[in-house]
Amino acid sequence: MAATTHGTANRQLVALCFTANDPRRLASFWAEALRWVVDDDVQHDISLVPPADHRFRIRLRPEAVRHEEQNRNHCDLRTDSSD
Repeated sequence: MAATTHGTANRQLVALCFTANDPRRLASFWAEALRWVVDDDVQHDISLVPPADHRFRIRLRPEAVRHEEQNRNHCDLRTDSSD
């Protein structure tokens, strides 16, 4: 069956969400690497808040069951900054 499109829908990335054994430590690492701010005001989530010109957050949640294997997620990150 072929897919059909009857118009164009606007889509916007709101957040990337990952689980981690130690979300606070992971958030600290990525906040420094990306030069974003850690927001841990939410009870269970820790968010990385981007600069004003970005439209999405990265959310880190505690892992329900501790995992020992390597996380297989891979994200290619790009910056327009020369710093």
